[in-house]
Amino acid sequence: MVKVTLIDRVIFHIVRYYGSLLGILGRAVTLPFLWGFEYIFEKCSRKVVNSPEMHARKLKHAQEQISTWNKNGRRTKLCTGRPGWQSMCLRTPAYKDSMTGIDLSKLDDIIQIDEEAMDEFEDGHCDIVTCDDDVVTVTKSDEKVSLTITVEPLVTMGHITRFLTPKGLMIPVVPEFDFLTVGGLVCGAGVETSSQKYGLFHNTCVSFEVLLCSGEVVTCSELNKQGENSDLFYAMPGSYGTIGFLTAATIRLIKAEKFVKLSYLPVNSLDEASQAIRKESLKNPGHDFVEGIMYSLHEGVIMVGSFTSKAEPGKINPVNRWYKKSFYKHVQDLSHSAPSVEYIPLRDYYHRHTYGIFWMTHILVPYIDMPVMRWLFGWTAAGETNWYKLIPPSFRQFSEKIVVVQDFIVPIEITEKALTFFNDQVEIYPVWLCPSKSFNEPGFFKFDEKSDTMQLDIGIYGVPKNLEDYELVKSNKIFEQFCLQNKCWKGLYADTFLTRDEFYEMFDPTLYNKVRKQLDCLDAFPDVYEKISGRI
Repeated sequence: MVKVTLIDRVIFHIVRYYGSLLGILGRAVTLPFLWGFEYIFEKCSRKVVNSPEMHARKLKHAQEQISTWNKNGRRTKLCTGRPGWQSMCLRTPAYKDSMTGIDLSKLDDIIQIDEEAMDEFEDGHCDIVTCDDDVVTVTKSDEKVSLTITVEPLVTMGHITRFLTPKGLMIPVVPEFDFLTVGGLVCGAGVETSSQKYGLFHNTCVSFEVLLCSGEVVTCSELNKQGENSDLFYAMPGSYGTIGFLTAATIRLIKAEKFVKLSYLPVNSLDEASQAIRKESLKNPGHDFVEGIMYSLHEGVIMVGSFTSKAEPGKINPVNRWYKKSFYKHVQDLSHSAPSVEYIPLRDYYHRHTYGIFWMTHILVPYIDMPVMRWLFGWTAAGETNWYKLIPPSFRQFSEKIVVVQDFIVPIEITEKALTFFNDQVEIYPVWLCPSKSFNEPGFFKFDEKSDTMQLDIGIYGVPKNLEDYELVKSNKIFEQFCLQNKCWKGLYADTFLTRDEFYEMFDPTLYNKVRKQLDCLDAFPDVYEKISGRI
């Protein structure tokens, strides 16, 4: 049971209604300057520093730090020097205080896109091959190769979509927030509405560049290609920076169009919702995008989308304009109507949930969707989680007692069972539904299945309807036991109350442990469990 004192209520009220308003006004003053600086920096960096040569210089700086650490006798374990408040996790990592931080802050550029292959693509001399992953392939020297982009780990989704959209290309999986980084999505996990087709973010990568604790930089690639250091390639996803530091990732590219044709399919029962999300996810040929939002156990909207170059007149909806209501509110308005179709500009679609961080900002800023506020200050709305860690600790401590932020990835066959379970436990709505293909590959997310399977990310973000029945540790342990009993797993960014044995029952550490021993990581890095359980 959550005990809410009068003081807690007063602090919560002040921060929500007055502190958040001051924050909005402060952002209104500072954001124009920050955006101007960011725009100039990006323009200059693309022309001046985006190159393999500059990347090599950055790598040398990181290697020198590792060399110094080795010469000093490896007295502490290693982690990135990135401040904890900049991470995706809502809690601040405590482990950084006792470890040696390696400064990788300059690794935030797009290194290259295969220019020769890109010229072939733009001239129309390449073959666009439709296969299981719909990648763009280019014939070079009578050999078909995938068109790829190579980026550093701190490159964000917003940076990538700004860079690729004008070229008619895109990475296959674009997790919805502008501020998510490639490094976090590879070493943690990343899912988005195209995951029912391509899997998790790391499944779209063809190679990684990794800085080891020895100071050596190695490249690793998938087994069915060159097979170069393939064990390391499959061990990196989910490793949370405990095998080595990711310094670059090479990602496949797909052909993109100007719009996403999005169909809204209202559902009016739990059975209808579970059947619809499963049916649309497993279609062959499938949709480019599949997503669902449930507004109660028996009411929601399933959305299916596809790339298109043209739009019907009067049906274009740029959902990310500052004066428009949050995307989930827009979808809710359609939940009681007949199925409908809209055409959403590509970048608007990819980042439709950035504004308000799904519906989480509404907890802190209750008037965020008032029309007058949207028109005047909608452009200042927070679109990242790190601002949350900068608010008063007393408010954070209280909100962490009552706010649930969890992603549970369940077999799609138990959708109805899982939604009923979470409804009975916390009754938090809206609930996000995102199907994801699970590949039969080695690694941390390897399961017992002998072939590829479909899973469903159930995103639960909000405050339980009945706080008297919710208790942070006890309730989360109940969630985790459900996962263990039903072959589910949970997002690594979220609060974890599993024991070490339970954690490594939920995930498969076989390859991970093998690679850590081979690369002499045991005294160089904490293991994943130490990192995800070491947050305050």
